[in-house]
Amino acid sequence: MTIPSTTPEPSRRKRLRLVLGGCAVLALVILFACGANAAYWTYRMRPLAAAGPAAGATPITLESLPAGDAAAGEQRFHDDAGCGACHSLEPGVGPSLAGVAARAGAPAEAYILESIVDPSAHVVEGYGDGTMPANFGQRLSAQQLADLVAFLMTQEG
Repeated sequence: MTIPSTTPEPSRRKRLRLVLGGCAVLALVILFACGANAAYWTYRMRPLAAAGPAAGATPITLESLPAGDAAAGEQRFHDDAGCGACHSLEPGVGPSLAGVAARAGAPAEAYILESIVDPSAHVVEGYGDGTMPANFGQRLSAQQLADLVAFLMTQEG
């Protein structure tokens, strides 16, 4: 009497390994792609706050900010704050911030700061109001805001 084997035949095992290996590779590719866009997803998934400072919060002004560090602002732009998920530093690409200081007029620093903490204050033609989250004044520290403003002031168009 022969007892049937429950072990898959070698060719079925190979196919199973290939399928499982392929799924693992696909999962890693997806995780890598999501990790590369972490700033985008972090930026998109945060709840939106009402425009302007939070109730009871001190309004953020240039005078209340410490000195900014443009290099730290560049790092923040590309990584932590998630600005680069939507904004470009190239002229004519997306909501471009190339030359923002020159386009803002005087005082450019105040325009940039207000655009970050209260995006509805200056809506650029062609872009809808409410697209940019209005909670950066609550999410970023005064130093982080100062660094972003310093970095954006260095952008030439």
